[in-house]
Amino acid sequence: DWNGWAPGEPNETGNYGSLFGSSRFFNSLDEPEENGELFGSAQFVNDFGHSRLKLVADGFPSTWGTWISEPLPDEVIGINVSFKISFKNLNGGPGDGFSFLFGDLSDTSNGRASGGEWGINAFDEDNAGLAVCSKTYPALGDNGVSGKWGSEQFTFESLDFSSITYNVYEQALDPNNMATMYINWQKDSGVSVAIAFPSNNPVMIWEDQGAEYLEGINTGNWNFGFAARNGGIDMDVLIGDITFGYEFEPDIENADGSPRNTFDDTYNGNLRRSAIIEYDPKTKACTGDLNGDGHIGIGDLLTVIENWGPCNKDQPCHADLDEDEIVAIGDLLLIISNWGPCN
Repeated sequence: DWNGWAPGEPNETGNYGSLFGSSRFFNSLDEPEENGELFGSAQFVNDFGHSRLKLVADGFPSTWGTWISEPLPDEVIGINVSFKISFKNLNGGPGDGFSFLFGDLSDTSNGRASGGEWGINAFDEDNAGLAVCSKTYPALGDNGVSGKWGSEQFTFESLDFSSITYNVYEQALDPNNMATMYINWQKDSGVSVAIAFPSNNPVMIWEDQGAEYLEGINTGNWNFGFAARNGGIDMDVLIGDITFGYEFEPDIENADGSPRNTFDDTYNGNLRRSAIIEYDPKTKACTGDLNGDGHIGIGDLLTVIENWGPCNKDQPCHADLDEDEIVAIGDLLLIISNWGPCN
């Protein structure tokens, strides 16, 4: 009954499910939107039975709204994020857009928390911090998703957001009408972004970008969040169902090679993968196949007889099938009861 999937996984952007050994450990934030801080016009709403973060509102031009989480307590080396997104504009198509933020937002004074589709002022001033920028306004022809570190854009891919822009507020709030965006950041490989529009599978927007900016950075006490603005065209920017998990290096010795406690559906070229083990619940276990030939027979019977007697340091318990510290009649009966080929 253990659900080991990382937040937002599986999201069908990969080829395999993987569970692997690593010196990285994973932590998930339960309902992260219940913590953190709102700035500008940002607010949490619960309308028509749906809880949403509304960063800016339709009918209010020249406004901005930002929400940031509480600081993360660990030195973060990777994040997995997913969230739903939609827009409502009573009078037309999508406006300017929004950004996902990850960086040091400990100082939000003097307008540093103000942001939008370009990122956030704090990152521009510090020339540091990751922003995944969704530029949704199509008239200028530069609508799409960009990646920025500080004030420098390191990647961009065109994308049309008009299919998740609605004229009716209730329709925009419905999770079935919202797109789901997935953001994965690894300190050693960069940022990947995918999006699933309603009734569609996720599509990778860009993958493993911006790693050159991440080398040597200190991510202790960083925050994540969202920022949006309304310019001359105003709209509701609605975000919901936020899941956020992060990888970190534990402050313990000899952590290398420890089993990571989540898995994902990472892509075929992922060198982190070590093994996938599948069990068929209908498969008969080969209890008694002591020589490993896939068949319980005379060779296994002879092994029990050769090892007859109590187990000790001079007599290993190789044939102690019932684990009672003695090779005896109970082990012989297990051989007989399982006689034949293993299924």
